[in-house]
Amino acid sequence: RKAVSCAPRGWRASWMLRVQAGKQSISPLMWAIRTSALDAARAMLVDLLTIRADRDRYYFGMDMLFERHPDLVKRLVQTAPSLLSHVFDGLIWRSRATEDGMRRVNYFVKHLIVDASGNFSKTLEWIAETDDPKIVIHPLIAVTMDTIWTGIAFQSFLVRKSCTVLCVAVFILGVSAFEAEINTESERDIIAACRCFTYIASMCPRIYWHVTRTLKAFRRHDTVLLFRHIPVPSYLQKWQEVVDLLLMLVLV
Repeated sequence: RKAVSCAPRGWRASWMLRVQAGKQSISPLMWAIRTSALDAARAMLVDLLTIRADRDRYYFGMDMLFERHPDLVKRLVQTAPSLLSHVFDGLIWRSRATEDGMRRVNYFVKHLIVDASGNFSKTLEWIAETDDPKIVIHPLIAVTMDTIWTGIAFQSFLVRKSCTVLCVAVFILGVSAFEAEINTESERDIIAACRCFTYIASMCPRIYWHVTRTLKAFRRHDTVLLFRHIPVPSYLQKWQEVVDLLLMLVLV
């Protein structure tokens, strides 16, 4: 605090995030985290995420913090998980004024949803790796997950599951709806159509998905050893992917 107390409001964030030492650019914040100087790192995070103002503008170091360290949450999860709550608390602004017994609250969740390139951020994935329920139920994380679910994930989830239910219904119709020994010409046509639909709509996309994922995994050497000898793509560590692969093999 003494080191940045003399810094102008517009320069406080840059002093804590970027120091030029010769040809190298060093981040005092990240240096403090790496060396386990957690008290200093906590003080810098609180200072960076404090809103200040003068006659001309407001000063808030959130954008500069995530531009300098887009993987800040990942590094905190790996090195200093105790600082996560301070970061998330700093991304919540609560008004001092009350109206009808309620206060206005702003949640700054932009950098938790998208990264600098506009792609979906991996912040929630990194947070899930902590296995800490206190972090997962933090108000900022709850608002972030609700925003993603209601804005993007719900519609995609509904479409995918509707297609899955349709494929299951057609599969049942083609396999179990008619007696195997007594089939008319029209029934055999319906069974053939149902099976063609199942192969095209369910089996082929799964074959394409797993083949492309497997090839990419082996090209990038993104594999794990099964029984300590057999390399398999790392995405098969998730049981959902294993079940989907087994379903593809059954359809084949």
